[in-house]
Amino acid sequence: KELAATNVAQPAIGAASIAIARLLGDFGIGPDMAGGHSYGELTALWAADVLSTEQLLELSHRRGELIRQATLEEGAGGMIAIDGDGETAERLAADIPGLSLANINGPQQIVLSGTEEALQQLAERAAKQQVRARRLPVACAFHSPLVAEANAPLAEELQTIELGAGELPVYSNVTAEPYPSSADGTRTLLSRHLTSPVQFRDQVEAMYEAGARVFVEAGPNSVLTGLVGRILDGRQHAAVATDVRSE
Repeated sequence: KELAATNVAQPAIGAASIAIARLLGDFGIGPDMAGGHSYGELTALWAADVLSTEQLLELSHRRGELIRQATLEEGAGGMIAIDGDGETAERLAADIPGLSLANINGPQQIVLSGTEEALQQLAERAAKQQVRARRLPVACAFHSPLVAEANAPLAEELQTIELGAGELPVYSNVTAEPYPSSADGTRTLLSRHLTSPVQFRDQVEAMYEAGARVFVEAGPNSVLTGLVGRILDGRQHAAVATDVRSE
C-alpha cells in the first residue's frame, strides 16, 4: 500500500525504467524516438536527455507529492477502464457528474477518471449494459480536474529545472506530436500533461507514421506492449516488453 502512494510509486517506476533502459544500452539497444504513457512521459524525456537522472527522480517525487496534496481534501477518486470505443464510453458516462476522459489507450479501451460516487455509478451502468469495466489499481483520478490544484505548483517547480536540449524526438500524450524544441515549450506542455487526457492511440499512430516499427517497453510490466499491438493490429511492427511476468 505504501509503495502505491503517488509520491513513492512515481520515483520507483522511474528508477525501474532507468535500470531497464541502461541494461538495454549495455546490449547496444537505444531509441530513435521516445514516448511514454502518463507518468512514463517523464522517463521518455529522461531517455532523450531532456531530464538528468537526478532531475527525473526529484521531479517524480515532487510531482507525486503535489498530486497527493491536491487530492487530500476533495478525495483522491480513481479510474475505470472501459472495453469499448469512444462512443461506448460517452454513452456510459452521460449525465454522471464528476467523470472526465483520462486515457484513449486504443481502439477499444477508454479510461475515465472521477470521484468515488461517479465511478460507482459508471460501474453499475456498465454492468447493466454488459460492457466490461475494470477499476484500475491507481492512487487517484489522474488526468482529471481532481488533480488540477497540482498544476500551478508543478509549473513553478518546472521553472526551477534547467532542461536539456534533447537528443531525439519525444512524443507527447497531450498533442500526440513531438515535444517542442524550446525549454519553455517543454515546461508548458509538461504542466498541461497533468490534467489533459492521454492520447496514447494517436501518439503511437504518429510514431508509426514517423517510421517507428520496433516498440520496446522499457519499464515495469507489459501493458503498453499489448496496447501497441492492438493499435497497430495488421500492420508491420514489433512490440517487445522487457518485464514479462512468468507463469
